[in-house]
Amino acid sequence: GLTLDIDDEAYQTMVGPIKHVGSFAVTILWIVITATVSIITLIVIINVKDRRYEMGVLLSLGANRRNILGQIFVELVLVGTIGFMFSLGTSQVLAQKMGEGLLQQQVSSSQQQKAEQESNVQGPRGLFGNQQSSEVQQIDKIDVSAGVKEYATLFGLGYLILILAMALPSVNILRYQPKTILTGKE
Repeated sequence: GLTLDIDDEAYQTMVGPIKHVGSFAVTILWIVITATVSIITLIVIINVKDRRYEMGVLLSLGANRRNILGQIFVELVLVGTIGFMFSLGTSQVLAQKMGEGLLQQQVSSSQQQKAEQESNVQGPRGLFGNQQSSEVQQIDKIDVSAGVKEYATLFGLGYLILILAMALPSVNILRYQPKTILTGKE
């Protein structure tokens, strides 16, 4: 049989730093999503408590609970949309700076490990060096630009987060009784 042996050291040297940056980005994404849902939920709960008397008046005048929930959700969507529009300008610059910083950290770590490995190599290969790996050009730039599809996905994810954040306050709004709210107000 014929055996094919491929030295993928050059590929691994080039791709290694990007894999580390990608896994770090996914971890950060989940942390940010969790924190965002928690913070928005707490803000909405506080907002609902502050507006409890207003809701009692609306309910006593015959307003539907779903309309009140819809009003709060529309307010959240408007504020979220404005926030998203403002973030479009700053996110690209910030993401590029963070991506370059992470990549440089990974590249320097990779170079340090490679230097340590080369200094520990013994025998004829250590004397003559590995000519192939010296010709490898490591990735030292990263482009984190996003397109319309990515921004649409983030916008959709933002709306999903708003829906999740409305879940807990919705339970409180649905159980409010106008008489109890209005008589409890001093």
